[in-house]
Amino acid sequence: MPGARLYSALRIEVRSSALELVPEKCIGPCDNRCALVFDGGRRRVVLVQDLEPELDLTTLLRSLGSAESILAAFPGRSRRMSGW
Repeated sequence: MPGARLYSALRIEVRSSALELVPEKCIGPCDNRCALVFDGGRRRVVLVQDLEPELDLTTLLRSLGSAESILAAFPGRSRRMSGW
């Protein structure tokens, strides 16, 4: 599954950043692209949607410094989460 491969590729790198990659199980096969949730603590939770693992992995790795850098790297495909 593309999402599982993307999660595996990122989880080691995320450990050395200020963010936590939050695993969520896929509820079934669909045509949707991958989505990830990064938790940077209070008011810094970001959802990134519409990811293509092979194309977006490098950008994700470069953006792991903060929630703000992820938001900037994926305009239109990322947003802050409230009530997480």
